[in-house]
Amino acid sequence: MYNITVNISSSDGFYTLPLNKKLLARIYFLEATNRIVKKVSVL
Repeated sequence: MYNITVNISSSDGFYTLPLNKKLLARIYFLEATNRIVKKVSVL
């Protein structure tokens, strides 16, 4: 298990979370999905 500190950009701004590698990809996927949903909802 590796603890990684990652900066994640969100609508709230930048925040830092200690994460392990397994959660890392999932969070990036969720962030990307949220951005796509926001773009679609704006359209």
